[in-house]
Amino acid sequence: MKKEQGYSQLKCPEKESRERIKKGLLSFFERDPLKEKVLSNTSSSGREWLIKSDSKNDYAEEENSIAHIRSLPALTETMKYLQENIIDSDQKNPKGFKKDEDQKITFFDIALFANDRMNAIRHDLLFLSYYLSKNELSEAIEVFSPPLFP
Repeated sequence: MKKEQGYSQLKCPEKESRERIKKGLLSFFERDPLKEKVLSNTSSSGREWLIKSDSKNDYAEEENSIAHIRSLPALTETMKYLQENIIDSDQKNPKGFKKDEDQKITFFDIALFANDRMNAIRHDLLFLSYYLSKNELSEAIEVFSPPLFP
C-alpha cells in the first residue's frame, strides 16, 4: 500500500475526535491524567490521548470512508500505545489515569477499553488487507500478533 493519502494518521480520526469530545464520550483512559479536565472541542491539544472506538455512534456512517480508516503506521502506533500504556501497565494506577470520584481502576475497566479499541484496530486492518501487498500484510500480522513467549 504505497499510497497512504486519505488514510488517517491519527489514533482517532478527526471527525470521531470532534464528535466524542462534543458529546463527552471519552473514557477516563482518554483524558490527560495531568490536566484532569475534559478536552474542549476547539483545542487539538490533548487529542493524542484519544483512540478510535469500535462503538457505533453518529459518526459510524462514515466508518468505512478512507478518512476514517487509520493507516498501517497509525495502527501500529495505536497498538503500541495500548500495550505500553493500558494493557501492560500497573492495574492499580495505569499511567496515572483516574476514574471519577476516586474509584479504583479494575481489570474489567482495562479489558473493556482494550477490547473495544483492539476491535477497532481489527476493523481497520481488515479494511486495509484488501489493499496491502503480501509482504505488508505479513509484516502487519507480526506487529499485531502477541508474542508466544514474552
